[in-house]
Amino acid sequence: MSRRHAFTDSQQLPISREKLMAFFSVPENLGRLTPEGMRFKVLHTTSRPIQQDTVLTYRLRKFGMDMKWKSWIQDWKPNEYFVDMQQEGPFRYWKHRHTLREIPGGTEVIDELEYEVPYGRLGEWGHSWFLRKDILRSFAYRKQQLEAIFGIYVAPVSS
Repeated sequence: MSRRHAFTDSQQLPISREKLMAFFSVPENLGRLTPEGMRFKVLHTTSRPIQQDTVLTYRLRKFGMDMKWKSWIQDWKPNEYFVDMQQEGPFRYWKHRHTLREIPGGTEVIDELEYEVPYGRLGEWGHSWFLRKDILRSFAYRKQQLEAIFGIYVAPVSS
């Protein structure tokens, strides 16, 4: 039996919520936030820009295997948050909420991920040995790339 796993992380960036949401609404920008070794490629999208009910189909490489992944934008509230859910892919369940919270001089991005691995006990064993670490590395790469694109956040000094 698989259990539901959760991961939450946040990052502050020196960019407005509007500009950050515009960046996230371009399907190809997802590839810019995915480690190069994963060979990420958007194959199809039902709308440009991304919005409520967009379905994205992409290919990526994990653990030496090419995989097809299909995500549905379950919820999209411009400049506030969006939620993508895996419809097809390597996980038994995958729900990722991206919240954009306005802060002085920028935006805090809050990622909340819930997921289940397939294959019961074998999948849980793989999760504990390497899959969780791989997910954490992917999110660390994403943070690094967002900083490279938008800069490092420095909180404004109050007078």
